[in-house]
Amino acid sequence: MMMRFVAGSALALGLVGCMPVVSMEVLQPAAVTLPEDVRRVAVLDRSAPADAGQVVLGVVEGLFTGEGIQVDRDAAASAVDGVTQVLAESPRFDVVVPVVTSKYAQSGIFDGPLDAERAARICRDTQTQAIVSLEAVDSDTSTDVAAERRTEEDDEGRERVVTVWEASRTTDLLTAWRLYYPADNVVLDDLRDHGVTQSWTAEGRSKKEALAGLHSVRMAAVDVGRQAGVLYGQRIAPHYQIITRNYFTAGDDRLKAAKGYVQMQAWDRAAGIWSDVEQTALEPKIRARALYNLALYEEVMGDPWAARELVLEAYSIDPRPIHRNRVSELDWRIQQVSAVDAQMEPVHREPLR
Repeated sequence: MMMRFVAGSALALGLVGCMPVVSMEVLQPAAVTLPEDVRRVAVLDRSAPADAGQVVLGVVEGLFTGEGIQVDRDAAASAVDGVTQVLAESPRFDVVVPVVTSKYAQSGIFDGPLDAERAARICRDTQTQAIVSLEAVDSDTSTDVAAERRTEEDDEGRERVVTVWEASRTTDLLTAWRLYYPADNVVLDDLRDHGVTQSWTAEGRSKKEALAGLHSVRMAAVDVGRQAGVLYGQRIAPHYQIITRNYFTAGDDRLKAAKGYVQMQAWDRAAGIWSDVEQTALEPKIRARALYNLALYEEVMGDPWAARELVLEAYSIDPRPIHRNRVSELDWRIQQVSAVDAQMEPVHREPLR
């Protein structure tokens, strides 16, 4: 399978040293492999308080921490959105988010796992084979602000001492997730204390101005919640991520000319030029560069094994660290492709509807 290029800026050439870089999306394997029959997944939020006593606890926590009682709920909703987005974008699964009551989902921070009968019923009702459940959420936000005296120049070049207020806000979010597979009455994944932290800073001429430049406590929790959900989704589903690869354009005018075809994603034309350079260049260094670039072509076409052989040939002609490093990159990529192919096998046999 060919790699997908990042829209718009995918081939806007960055530079590593003097070498241009291409960015592309590749399908990465999940850390947790689900059974082959799991094609459709339900996502539940079981972290909501299930009774009045837990709501009162939430109120008390809010009073002592200075956080609104709704903050954790907003973070939980955002986490569910994040994991749902990753599952929906994954070519491995279909995903549903059923509308269920807390009682039906057996929600509550003091509750254990879903019982087997309830898990089976949820899958039956939603026509799914597995359940991703957000089991618990706890956010903690701290805010600091301090004044600092700095020397600045005014419009006329004269120095003056001013007071600048610096504010910072850090949100720590702990989530717990379970992945239920009712067919075998097992919990396939039980991830506790999954921590995500994010910080924001702002400056102002006054304390109020600096604080106003920060994310609100609620928005901070929402952002970190989504990040937690995305990370868990990537843990259980094959997902797209961006990788970068560099290539040579110096040393031969033909290598430079091929750059334009790379920018236009005209890979066959670029590869034709690189093949010509490899076959006709007199300097071993230039031949090795052409082989290195041809390896990029093979990887883009979905064959990292062929790419690895080309880089090994380049190294045999012109042994340099850049060739050894690329071989290591390709070894890792080959492992990833093999793992993804195994996880995607059910879809290859029977595509999702």
